[in-house]
Amino acid sequence: MTGAETQGVIFDVKRFALHDGEGIRTTLFLKGCPLRCPWCHNPEGRTKAVELIWAAALCVGCGECERTCNRHAIRLDCAKVVIDRQKCVLDTNCTTACPSNALKLNGRMMTAKQAYKEATKDEIFYMSKGGVTLSGGEPMAQVPFSLSVLKLCKQNGMNTAVETCLYAGEEDVLSFVRVVDQFFIDIKIFDNDRHKKIIGVGNQIILNNFRTLCDAGADICVRIPLIPGFTEDDENIRSIANFVSGVRKNVEIELLNYNPLAENKFGMIDEIYKVGKGVEPLTEQQMAQKRKIVSDIMEA
Repeated sequence: MTGAETQGVIFDVKRFALHDGEGIRTTLFLKGCPLRCPWCHNPEGRTKAVELIWAAALCVGCGECERTCNRHAIRLDCAKVVIDRQKCVLDTNCTTACPSNALKLNGRMMTAKQAYKEATKDEIFYMSKGGVTLSGGEPMAQVPFSLSVLKLCKQNGMNTAVETCLYAGEEDVLSFVRVVDQFFIDIKIFDNDRHKKIIGVGNQIILNNFRTLCDAGADICVRIPLIPGFTEDDENIRSIANFVSGVRKNVEIELLNYNPLAENKFGMIDEIYKVGKGVEPLTEQQMAQKRKIVSDIMEA
């Protein structure tokens, strides 16, 4: 049952977004994702729960967090803050004591009505094409909450978009069609075995849901992240483009160049960045060559 009082967890709000749909938009980032992409740009959005995170770049090593934690869940080890997540009860003693904002609670619980009001603070800037985008994490990891927010947006005449990996139940996916104006779908790796090895799950659910959305007449843009050593090879790009073209010709395919800025975020959640250090984005010449692969297939 969906409604304005349905609760969910949001970990970020991006205002004046220009790349998350048409026009100027507000993007709400929802926590929870079933995939484990090594290059994830928002790894702090993987788990559904609110959690404590530490930004090494902001930390001054003063030790105030350790001294003020009543649960002894924090210790300073060689200028690194170590969090015992079994002991942490997510109070705000440590975050309040931190003089440099290096510690913060990642995620906040809110109702769909509160999330809608958060988004509509920017309504004056949307004009005719702008609107609200749900991203993550994965919006379909919080189906009742996402649908409630989107329904409120549509009831008030707002354009809506969703950024999704489509790893969800078919009925859940179809429930989004009536309240979403445009879907941005990540298809990262076409080979099922390779997808499972790298990302942790197979891709058949994703591909089947893509077919379902196409059959439902949804407005779709497919995005392929080009991650060196993982997804950027010509065979993978060609396979995805051939698949998309075979299902529906008028689907846009957008290639997203690798962005190394996520590396520091993995340290915040005590995870290793498996892409590796020093990996560079593709050159514009390389990007042009990859785009030509896609355009040759989609225009054939």
